[in-house]
Amino acid sequence: MDLLENKLNKMRINKLANKVYNLIEENKLIDAYEFLEINKNKIYSQEYFTFKIRILMNYKKFDEVYNI
Repeated sequence: MDLLENKLNKMRINKLANKVYNLIEENKLIDAYEFLEINKNKIYSQEYFTFKIRILMNYKKFDEVYNI
C-alpha cells in the first residue's frame, strides 16, 4: 500500500512541477510565481528553488537569486 501511495504522491508532485514549468515557458511569470508559492509545500524543495530562481532571473532580480 505504501508503494502505491508513494507513486501517486510522486505523480501529483510531477503534475504541479509540470504546471509551473509550462507557465514559465509560456512567459506567464506572475502566474508561475503565484502558483509556485501556493504549492511550495507540495513540490520538492530542490524543484521549488530551481523554479523560483528561473522566475527571478527572468525578472533580473539577481540580488534575490543571490540570497537563495
